[in-house]
Amino acid sequence: MQFPLQIKDIPKLEKLNNLAITVFGYSHENNIECFYPLYLSENVQQQPIELLYIESEDIDNQYKKKCYYALIRNFSRLIRSAINSQDNFEIICRKCMIA
Repeated sequence: MQFPLQIKDIPKLEKLNNLAITVFGYSHENNIECFYPLYLSENVQQQPIELLYIESEDIDNQYKKKCYYALIRNFSRLIRSAINSQDNFEIICRKCMIA
């Protein structure tokens, strides 16, 4: 495996380390925030590690966009602003992203 890890290599990492990893993407266009699933683990035995995949506009030496993973500690808090502006608690389905 090469690091930084590509999304297509996450199943290998999960299998080697007995992990469950879920990766979400993010976009912000026309003042609208959007979160969407990029990879959902099939390992239901473990509590998933939730990551946010961020693509930078910066370009590296090989003319590729720089990409980063950030740990999501509180998924509901992260996407609350994208689903509504009220302080109501929402439960979000991670597969379909519907409250």
